[in-house]
Amino acid sequence: MEGVVRAWQGSNANTKLIGVSIHEIVPALGFEVDTRHSDFDGTKIAEAVQDALRDLVRMGLLDDAGGRFYKLTHEGTKFPKADLPTAWGQITSVYLDEEQLAFLKKVAEIGQEVYDRYVCVKNLTAQQIFEALGWSWDNEGSAKGYLLTKALADLGMIQQRAYMGGNIDVVPTYIGIVRATREAESQWSKTVHELIEEWETTNVDFKRELNLGRDKEKAEFVRDILGLATTKSSGRRFLVIGFDDKTRSFARPIDPSITQERLDQILHAYCEPTPGIRYKTVPWTGGNVGIIEVLRNAEDIPYRVNKNLAGEGGIKAGEIYVRHGSHTEAPTQRELEDLLREGGWSKMGKMDTKVG
Repeated sequence: MEGVVRAWQGSNANTKLIGVSIHEIVPALGFEVDTRHSDFDGTKIAEAVQDALRDLVRMGLLDDAGGRFYKLTHEGTKFPKADLPTAWGQITSVYLDEEQLAFLKKVAEIGQEVYDRYVCVKNLTAQQIFEALGWSWDNEGSAKGYLLTKALADLGMIQQRAYMGGNIDVVPTYIGIVRATREAESQWSKTVHELIEEWETTNVDFKRELNLGRDKEKAEFVRDILGLATTKSSGRRFLVIGFDDKTRSFARPIDPSITQERLDQILHAYCEPTPGIRYKTVPWTGGNVGIIEVLRNAEDIPYRVNKNLAGEGGIKAGEIYVRHGSHTEAPTQRELEDLLREGGWSKMGKMDTKVG
């Protein structure tokens, strides 16, 4: 879709009358191949791009102008403000029964040829999928295969073509592959959308970016996590990275060098006890955003800094942080007493359980 948009924006009015061709789209994707060469149409790159274009037509983002020329539809002109991952939630929410989902997952598993920068889809048969799943392909199985594949084709999850004698061809589609493989990502995308609606609260903090190269930046990260972990409040706790504080819009993709292991190492080095976290990257318009879920264990309250970092303006051993609204700061004396009681009671309760 990005390649079509680039080729479309770079074309003149005459070209837009007939549409942009695959020969213009492939260079716009950054592939250094001679699309005018007579052998180009038989290459895997051409096959992969053609597969993608057909799916985009089915999704209503492109019009097939004939002769392998394509035009943006009204919906297509909204890209990239409303790019493909934003539709994953809608795709994965489509109900499928257990057999349909199992069949579709197997289609996605064996129906793709994955290369470094592109994917080609394979032509399969329903019998292949049934046999791979260990399902019987007799007369009843053939009838079941027809009904199952037709239902999935009607939903746009596969392409289906049935022949006399019970043979059924099956081809994966983008929508079907997303439904089979992207459910977890779409759930996280939904979570980020909901957090943006509420914005910063006692339990949620947003950052434009997360840099961990300098001590001051590490200290800020530790402070933010400790504040979210220690504060006494109900609900899940999140630090979301990649959004502008003023506009609440996507600002920049998360640094790919940020990993769960790296975050855990920093927290383990400067916190006592160490708060538990779960780190995830979530596809978004323009790139991935980062989301850190902070896990609170009442027995560990209050979480503290265990060593100095970054000097003046950094963090100091023994410090405790909580969130007051959207700000992270030291607890009041009353808050500190409540936190100490909470941690003490939780530890005593655990000891009583062990004795009992």
